[in-house]
Amino acid sequence: MNLVRFCKKMARHIFFICLFFCIAGAFGSKITSVNAQQPDWATLGKQIELDSDAKFPQVILVKGRVYLSWTIEGAAKFGERGILGGPSRTTVVGDVQGDPTYFTSSIAAQDDGTIHYVWIKNEGTVLHRSRDASGGWSTEHTVAKNQDFANGVSVGVQGNNIFAIWRSDKASMYARSTDGGVTWSVKSLGTRIYGGGIGRPSFAIVGSDVYVAWLGADIYNYLAKWNGTSFDIQRTFADKKLREPQIAATPDGRLVMSNRDDGNPFFAEQNADGSWNVQQIRSGGGITPGTAIAVDRGGNVHMAWVENYQGTRQVMYAMKKKGADKFLDPVVVTSDVHHYKVNLSMATDSSGYSVHLVWETFYFENPDDEWPKHKILANDVRTFLPPAPPAPPCNRFDDVGRCLEVDSAIGLLATLPAGFIGSLFAFILSFAGGVGVLLIMYAGYIFITSRDNKEQVQKARQIIVAVIIGLLVTIFSLVIFEVIGIDVLGIPNFTR
Repeated sequence: MNLVRFCKKMARHIFFICLFFCIAGAFGSKITSVNAQQPDWATLGKQIELDSDAKFPQVILVKGRVYLSWTIEGAAKFGERGILGGPSRTTVVGDVQGDPTYFTSSIAAQDDGTIHYVWIKNEGTVLHRSRDASGGWSTEHTVAKNQDFANGVSVGVQGNNIFAIWRSDKASMYARSTDGGVTWSVKSLGTRIYGGGIGRPSFAIVGSDVYVAWLGADIYNYLAKWNGTSFDIQRTFADKKLREPQIAATPDGRLVMSNRDDGNPFFAEQNADGSWNVQQIRSGGGITPGTAIAVDRGGNVHMAWVENYQGTRQVMYAMKKKGADKFLDPVVVTSDVHHYKVNLSMATDSSGYSVHLVWETFYFENPDDEWPKHKILANDVRTFLPPAPPAPPCNRFDDVGRCLEVDSAIGLLATLPAGFIGSLFAFILSFAGGVGVLLIMYAGYIFITSRDNKEQVQKARQIIVAVIIGLLVTIFSLVIFEVIGIDVLGIPNFTR
């Protein structure tokens, strides 16, 4: 075999391989997938108890982290952990000075990762703090004072607009801030929200539109849309049978809603003309207060509720795949006989690979009680984490459980397009360098043993020159790849 010709061919092939993967990466990097399989909570979920004596938990997911808010007697609390678990941290955000049955807290997040936390203190004061992406908390800001038994607060964020809404004995109020929560304008909502320590208003953000839903004091469902200066309010249903609406938005901007009546969970989906299609999800079980709903980026709808089935109070979950007419068969998340569960909250991570659910539990003072005593023995906040990562050959995972690297015969290979191509180039460069060293050693051997044979000396020189040219072409092919992939095509996640 002519080694000079071989070296030239190898360099040429490597160059075209680089060009091929560069173009392939431009398309491959745009491919995304969403897990549309209904999780098996009973076998794959991991239950985490974060606190005792807790009320009104709420969960959100931001940039691979799980954040929760809840109140205990005397304090508003904040918790966080990774989506796949790991150590959890809790923080006392502020003082409550009252019964956490009513003086609730709520959290929401901006796109930059800033967390906004709103809570109620001592019956009449609504307060706010924010936490930036680095974990630093702001000072305490007053949203509103002198509210008549303010309770059931909820917060929503759209761009630089922060909204807080709560109910009181005389009127239901909302507040808006455009400066990060430092100052607030407070107005009456114009209609009263149902009280009783159960449920709270629910926000949904669709682009620049802000929606909020709640159960009115007249037991009608209401939906309001922010018009820039106030909320336009309308009833969503003509009858009074559906309670405690919770809303979410699909990726294409449609509103969906979970509700319940005295015995069944319901799902509603808004039509283009503003009307609603309502379907009953399950029948035969007495539903206790509280439903939850979330939508992942793939358009799959996740819904949870609590039902009393033959004396067993169980948290139920069901998923409706994008484009499907009906929900998949519900599954039991957890069940027990005497523990009363209310106030569910649900969130999905940005990739749609995990669903997180929290709820509040009463432990009855007497198993025969139909309603818990005023003195609550214990409450807890629980969240279900996604399944544990798959077994090897996967070597490394991201925060949502996707495999980033796998072990192979040639070492670690990245699974994402940009990383995979980078790993392949590293192997090609190492291989080319190794072959080049061997060929130079071979050329040196020929030169030493040539004994002034001009043909052998010339052959050794040609091999060395060809190897150097081949290595230079290989190295410069990587430079060309970077120019085409980063500067020309702008492939996401590719860096120098």
